Amino acid sequence: MNAEKSPLEVEILAKTKTAMKEKDVVSRTVLRNISSDFKQKKIDERLDALTSEEEIVILKRMVKQRKDSVEQFIAGDRADLAEKELLEITVIEQFLPQQLSEEEITVEVKAVIAKVGAETAKDMGKVMGGLGHIRANADMGLVSKVVKSLLT
Repeated sequence: MNAEKSPLEVEILAKTKTAMKEKDVVSRTVLRNISSDFKQKKIDERLDALTSEEEIVILKRMVKQRKDSVEQFIAGDRADLAEKELLEITVIEQFLPQQLSEEEITVEVKAVIAKVGAETAKDMGKVMGGLGHIRANADMGLVSKVVKSLLT
């Protein structure tokens, strides 16, 4: 197995080295976690390289985990830990493509609804299936919310 590095992995490695030189502990730790998650995915699925879509899915999962942690820390009155998680989110998000706004998502959803002829909430699966092309650039939780609101 030849361990090829994607352009994103090369960029993360370079930023890790920079963070180490600058003694930026938060960035260094997060960047190492990203590299580790990428490496683990390759090992688990016996891949030589990850596609950019797979990398984005991993990064989005990491952001979601941290957002969930922020909610729990705020609920537990631990603002210090919530702030740390928010810093980690900003480090991860620099590698994600620009996310679509709710208005842009609504336009995409309306187009797919018209294309598949969806009318009720029962057609949600058809609509979500037709929205695969925006997966990398949209928060799918928000997409689901928009679809539900337009179909009810």
